[in-house]
Amino acid sequence: MMLLVLFAALVAARADFLGKKEEEAYKGYAEIFRQGEGLMEPDEVTERRLNPLFDKCDMEGDPTKCPIGGMSLLDTTVVESGGPTRCIFDLGENGKIQYRSKYEFQVVPGGYKDKVILFLQGGGGFCYDQNSTQSLLCNSYIRYEIPQKGILDVNDPANPYANYTVVVASHCSGDFHLGDVERDYTVRKSSVVQYGQKNLASVVSWIVTQQQNQSSQSLAPELSELVIAGEAGGSVAAHILSPALVQAIPARRVRVLSDSQIGIFPKSFSEALRDLGGCDLLLTDSSKEKCRTGDLQYRSIVQDTLKALGKSVPMLFSNAKGAVTQMSLYNMLHLSYGGSEEKTITVEEWYDKANARLKKLRDFNDVAFWVQGYRHKFLATPYFERTSVFGTATPRDLDTQMLEQWIRTLDEDGIACQQCSGELRDSQDDNNTNIRYCDIYLEDQCAKFP
Repeated sequence: MMLLVLFAALVAARADFLGKKEEEAYKGYAEIFRQGEGLMEPDEVTERRLNPLFDKCDMEGDPTKCPIGGMSLLDTTVVESGGPTRCIFDLGENGKIQYRSKYEFQVVPGGYKDKVILFLQGGGGFCYDQNSTQSLLCNSYIRYEIPQKGILDVNDPANPYANYTVVVASHCSGDFHLGDVERDYTVRKSSVVQYGQKNLASVVSWIVTQQQNQSSQSLAPELSELVIAGEAGGSVAAHILSPALVQAIPARRVRVLSDSQIGIFPKSFSEALRDLGGCDLLLTDSSKEKCRTGDLQYRSIVQDTLKALGKSVPMLFSNAKGAVTQMSLYNMLHLSYGGSEEKTITVEEWYDKANARLKKLRDFNDVAFWVQGYRHKFLATPYFERTSVFGTATPRDLDTQMLEQWIRTLDEDGIACQQCSGELRDSQDDNNTNIRYCDIYLEDQCAKFP
């Protein structure tokens, strides 16, 4: 309770909203967002997660110094990137080092050296301006995926990606892996540096170096399978960076998994991306220019990416219909950039917008798995194998396709089609008042390998 009171005081003291009503609305949405992103951990839990007993390697900016052949099979090795990488904060309130400023990523070598999951970690919140950063709306430390769960549990034979090599690109920069900026303000006497681009580049450089190494224990020069899996904010990076990642990492077959982030944002997202130094990551000159002027719609970003990926790389969305965390981020961005409380959206309106977005993407190679309920994140959680369109506690003997089976169907049969439970209706129907329906125009949408 004291944490929530302190958080509310921080927001009230520093926000410059359209009015008092907008200020109060922002605080409510920010609290929902914090809980959904897992930013409410007690200090002692955080401390245990900061100090696990792992094998570690210091790359010192040189990816040849931490060869995968020297790492334990099916066990975690933490690699410290070195070079121009770091987390968002460096100093604590009293000038003491309270945050781990050094950037690290996690490697779990699997039995397959030609099959890799690049996991773009999410769940780290979003510090897109001074107010959100001062309110600590993002993680400032490395969160290790321990124990591995869902698609990251390569020891689980039920996992479609069992025995794959896993590389986790940690998210501690508060910028969805997209930032390249040194802010002109401090928070709790710490500099604020968002180097998500440099951090992720160090991970990709390490992967490519392992492919170029001629050792039999290294990664294959050309992977047979590459899975680019984004989680929440990491999915935003997947939406924007997948074409560049596909170009950088040689692989014969690639798929993109976007978990718990469809990408429903107000136009002000482009202002946040601009302020993070991320406009140059976009694919077209037109999108880059609109980003710089704060006039870019997010759907254009996804359309550009899907067009660049073409028919050979499917993108699979897994998402709750009641995505209150994503709805809250939409409203926070809207209010933070001068929007009115009257123009915020409900979770029902968010779901309508998400279906409308997917309809605009029907000509591309993408498809969605809609889960009834409000849960945030599925793929790297204990709920992965129990998630169906009915929720996250579905008995295995129920006559329905589970999320794990849906992903396996794409890999084994080369095709996966939309999964959704509810009455078929048009998302643009003015009579929609709940999230229990499925869009009739997406019923036959499928993604496939050529």
